[in-house]
Amino acid sequence: MVCFWAAVLLQRGVVQSQSSKEEAAGTVHNDVQGRKYVPLFVWVAVVVTLILIPLKIVGYGFVPVTDAMRYAAKALAGKPWSDILVLRADAPVDHSAGWELIVQGVHRFAGVGADGMVAFSVAGLFLAFVVVPLIWFRRAEAWLAALVVVVLAAPVNLMRITGGRPYILEMVVVMSVLLIWSPLARFKMGQTTKMILTTALMAAVVWITGCWYLYALVLAAFLFAGEFRVGARFGICWLVGSVIGAALTGHPFTFLGDEVALALTAFSQHTVQRQLVTEFMAQTPDTLLLVCAAGLLLWRVARGRWTSATVFNPAFMLAVLGAIAGMQVYRFWLDWGVPALLVWMALEIQDLIETGALNAMGRATAAALLCASFYVATTTDVGGRWTNCLEVEYMRQDDPELAGWLPEKDGIIYSTNMDVFYETFFKNPRAPWRYVLGFEPTFMTADDLKTLRTIDFYHGVPQAYEPWVAKMRPADRLVVRSASGRAPGIQGLELKYAVKNTWIGRVPRK
Repeated sequence: MVCFWAAVLLQRGVVQSQSSKEEAAGTVHNDVQGRKYVPLFVWVAVVVTLILIPLKIVGYGFVPVTDAMRYAAKALAGKPWSDILVLRADAPVDHSAGWELIVQGVHRFAGVGADGMVAFSVAGLFLAFVVVPLIWFRRAEAWLAALVVVVLAAPVNLMRITGGRPYILEMVVVMSVLLIWSPLARFKMGQTTKMILTTALMAAVVWITGCWYLYALVLAAFLFAGEFRVGARFGICWLVGSVIGAALTGHPFTFLGDEVALALTAFSQHTVQRQLVTEFMAQTPDTLLLVCAAGLLLWRVARGRWTSATVFNPAFMLAVLGAIAGMQVYRFWLDWGVPALLVWMALEIQDLIETGALNAMGRATAAALLCASFYVATTTDVGGRWTNCLEVEYMRQDDPELAGWLPEKDGIIYSTNMDVFYETFFKNPRAPWRYVLGFEPTFMTADDLKTLRTIDFYHGVPQAYEPWVAKMRPADRLVVRSASGRAPGIQGLELKYAVKNTWIGRVPRK
């Protein structure tokens, strides 16, 4: 309802009484004064709101069970992944080498621990997502209105941008590139300046997150929009930036090849869809978000401002490509389609504001309503989304209740659940054991990956664990998640209920 009235104010303005000449003159004077200070008020209000939101979220004690945990733990561990995970001989290099170094730098120079590094990841990446694109808009409230629509229409996107994972920077770069080359953006730059800036962004994001090949989607968006010259320029920036970013890792050719090989492997070693992580599954785009975009199109038609450029532009084309590809792999929609649609909606709302009859007081009121609605929509602890993590029970090396039950020196933790790796490594970064499954199943040895897929395919029946049980040593442990409260029933192991919904199995002691 708040968003509705904000939209009404943005389009129609505020009706004021003009019953006398004196009152009309006073209104004009006040409006002139408002025009002087309201833009500053709007920008300050929007920026302050965007800064306060991540501070509120991390203030709950929010620690997402994601890659944010493993980067924080890696900074404390001080050892390579080969000493943390059981890797296959030809395992690719970590595709987020740059982000790993950034988190390590935060630890060393700021002196923060694991929780502080996770808070930095959550807050820093969220701010990058909501603040960097704001720079390119003439109307701050237009960007904020688009954010409100995305968060309310598809809440899954809020959890994506607060997960503390470096792929968020991919989304930031996608939005930035679309705005850099958009004729509707706030800043006007020469072609050379645009190419230099785009190349620098591409080099940085490839070094930090990898996945250089996926930016072919952006190139395709330019071409489908009919912007062939701009597409050619972006293509040059993309390729040159990717080579520079890969070179920063120290092994450019291996890095570029490994990224492609990793993607191909991730989709070739499963039998059924449910064996993939959620973002790799096939899903339909967010229906309500598409309805909101359709509403903006109809609104433009109703105002008599329809042109072919409304849809034949890179942002809209990338949103369409993301929606189509997302029906095969959901991540294409989440990380490429949604950011592009967000940019397109913000530019549409900006046009709506600038062609509407909104006076200074109306603009200030609408901005205040949008700030309040976005803050409440993002920070309210709906369903315990920010505090559920406080109920997590961790297996700790110094827990006397688990003495003798965690792996011994040079032992291995066998598990089919990546959360076991994230949580245990996060709380025991310097522990002298390794994990058979870490943050990416395709890094596993062929035999271990086959066992993992078998266990998943048969829904964790005890017999599927037999290959792991057969090769476990006294130093190794099997960790099984079970919400039933009953022991897993795996033969050949001693079992202990360790922490919430978690059982540890070990070879029987003589």
